[in-house]
Amino acid sequence: MKSSRYRSREFALQGVYQWLLSHNAAREIAQDITQFRGFDKCDALYFRDLLDGVIRDAEAIDLFARGLRIAGMPE
Repeated sequence: MKSSRYRSREFALQGVYQWLLSHNAAREIAQDITQFRGFDKCDALYFRDLLDGVIRDAEAIDLFARGLRIAGMPE
């Protein structure tokens, strides 16, 4: 059985993917995702913290990930 925080991470990942494709505001994405089946079983505050944090810090996360690039991987 999945924990509420596990579900929150799944929904946050879906939200980040949606943001990468649409560049909509986190608020709009969160409103959309709250309508998904099973959202009522997640920790909604944790979901918002994750989604908002990743979108807010996307540039820093991208720079960090670039520093972790494995030799030989395409850019």
